[in-house]
Amino acid sequence: MINSTEILEMDSSEARSFLLEEKSYGNFDLPFYFSFNDLLTNLSNTIGESDIRSYYFSPEEGESCLKPNDFEGVNHLILANKDGSLAWRPFELIHPALYVFLVHTITKSENWRFIKSRFEKYSDTGIRCQSLPRKSDSKELNMAEQINAWWRQVEQESLKTALEFNYVLDADISNCYGSIYTHSLCWALHSREQCKDKENRRSLLGNKIDNLIQSMRYGQTNGIPQGSVLMDFLAEILLGHVDELLTQKLSENNILDGQYSIIRYRDDYKIFVNKPEIGNDILKYLSEVLASLGIRLNTSKTKLASDPILGSIKDDKIDELFIPHKKKNLSKRLFQIYSSLAKHPNSGKAARLLSQFYDELSARKKLHDYEDPQVMISIVVNIAIRNPRCYNWCMAIISKLMEFQNQEDREQAIKLAVSKFKVIPNTGLLELWLHRISSEVSPHYSYEEKLTKIFVDPYPGNKFWNSRWLKEDISEIVQKTKIVDFEKFEEKGMVINRKETEVFTSLADS
Repeated sequence: MINSTEILEMDSSEARSFLLEEKSYGNFDLPFYFSFNDLLTNLSNTIGESDIRSYYFSPEEGESCLKPNDFEGVNHLILANKDGSLAWRPFELIHPALYVFLVHTITKSENWRFIKSRFEKYSDTGIRCQSLPRKSDSKELNMAEQINAWWRQVEQESLKTALEFNYVLDADISNCYGSIYTHSLCWALHSREQCKDKENRRSLLGNKIDNLIQSMRYGQTNGIPQGSVLMDFLAEILLGHVDELLTQKLSENNILDGQYSIIRYRDDYKIFVNKPEIGNDILKYLSEVLASLGIRLNTSKTKLASDPILGSIKDDKIDELFIPHKKKNLSKRLFQIYSSLAKHPNSGKAARLLSQFYDELSARKKLHDYEDPQVMISIVVNIAIRNPRCYNWCMAIISKLMEFQNQEDREQAIKLAVSKFKVIPNTGLLELWLHRISSEVSPHYSYEEKLTKIFVDPYPGNKFWNSRWLKEDISEIVQKTKIVDFEKFEEKGMVINRKETEVFTSLADS
């Protein structure tokens, strides 16, 4: 049953409200006491339909205005390690004023109508896009509905499509968001010729979007910020254009509908064919289309499966089917999870397995003599290192295990965990969750991530986002609107409860 509304089903005011929700502004997991609602609302009400240039700061009368793309640190970057080693993913909390300006720009009624009309053309391509942002219409979170939609519309549709085809190829784009050329967003909405026409290019919606993204990133034209529903949606504009160009190219080369079926979820493609050579041709043409836009396929992840059923389901999910779900010895159960995740690090099953373990642990009033909490904390810390997508669940389990320790053992566990994590680069997101626990057990620990400093200074907006380019009235909103609910922070307690970490209301069954 679908309990959500796709963004293109919304009118302009509904889309604006959706994109200005705090869970759309930052769609990665932060501790529950962070809140951006007041900040986004205050800025939205103040800015209205104004042009961004009217809010640029001028040092002296008659002097040129300062511009955001002249400054570094306009967005706040939170680094998340990807593999426990040197790979990392940058999440960005976009400067809230620029975020609001961009949301207001694309959701002006005439602009929103134009964007929706552009997506209508993409829908004629024959490539099934299943990744447009969705707003939950139930008690589940928007992210939960997005993942539910992935299960229904990608995995289930893939299994149905396997009835018609004998082979499936998996392919994805290498470093998709980091590789997007900002000018290509304008090309996708209009055309290269229109975007380069000096007479009207300033008025084009695509160029306005392009300029606002560059303003967030020190004038860079390569890459768009990760970590918001807004940017997920803008990426879909370009990826829809890729679908359009690929379909044209296939038709020109006599590869027709019926010889293939393609399901796309963001930058991941499932290509169903009956002849492997047709699949290879499709990959070739897809690679050519992407190259024309400055992006490329991740060849290391491209694979062909001759079993379309098994090929439709990720390997980690298949492996998960053979893990016993109940074990009275929690230490052994945790080691089973560790062993399984070692085969598929940072996979989607990690959250499911860890949430199940959290529930099993929460049902215990005491541990058996052979279940040592320090041993289990050690296992969980090592799981966290290799599974950055599950920092929240790992920290929740650690906090729960500490209930079975005395204060001295808790302090020792925090000390060892902090020491272990310090040798790993790019762990800003992890530090936020580690701070969530350590602030109760050992409050003296300090971290590099700036958001952990917020509890010293209640008005830290100028420390996270560079606002020197903004006029004083808007800059003051950014600097003085609290982004933490300090009452929640003070009342949080040591244990991270399920509501703080879960994306699904029934995550274990997903």
